Amino acid sequence: MTFQQELDKLTEEITSSTQPYVLQAFEEFIYHMKSVKLAKKSLCTGEKAGNFSLPDAWGRNVKLSALLNNGRVLICFYRGGWCPYSKLDLQYLQRVSLDFQQAGIQIIAVSPEKPEHCLVTTKTNNLAIPLLSDLNSEVIRKFGISFKVPAYHKFLYRTFGLNLEKHNDTRTVELPISAVFLIDTDFTVRFAYVDEDYRNRLDYTQLLTNMKTEFVLHLANTPVETEK
Repeated sequence: MTFQQELDKLTEEITSSTQPYVLQAFEEFIYHMKSVKLAKKSLCTGEKAGNFSLPDAWGRNVKLSALLNNGRVLICFYRGGWCPYSKLDLQYLQRVSLDFQQAGIQIIAVSPEKPEHCLVTTKTNNLAIPLLSDLNSEVIRKFGISFKVPAYHKFLYRTFGLNLEKHNDTRTVELPISAVFLIDTDFTVRFAYVDEDYRNRLDYTQLLTNMKTEFVLHLANTPVETEK
């Protein structure tokens, strides 16, 4: 089963088990975010990402600049371990993490969850990928992918047993839209995937394939020096 097929299956399961008024509320908000072109406000390829330091699931600070000293970094922003789409996304990213490692790319995932919740997500999904906690969504806002959760949506989440204010330890609940950035060693964004619809996710295998193709093309177009 491909990753897209896994996503489609998840959507079918959620659609069949969720009240229509709940589905409609989220559909309408996705439409709103697309209408204001929220994704267009994010960092773009060629722009510079700022440095940041965030705690991981064990409370240890992880600095982007320190990671970049060892090579490029792929940053996956996710809503939280409570989100079934984020959960599936992280599981898939874990499965292909070795391929990225072999390509010299480190992976981190960032959400506005408290470190203790990141730890639960790490353990329940058997993740080796560092999950970083961006309380107050400061880094998420700097990447231009933050949105405020409407009051009615927070109410709906509470009916599912999720109090986002307590979960993320903040009154103003902000979440990231679906986003992945590849950061080069000089902080330049080399690749950006952003989508207002949380059900849409990046196919990491396709990203790796495209990167390998670009690398081969680069080698083919590189002049070969001849001895004089």
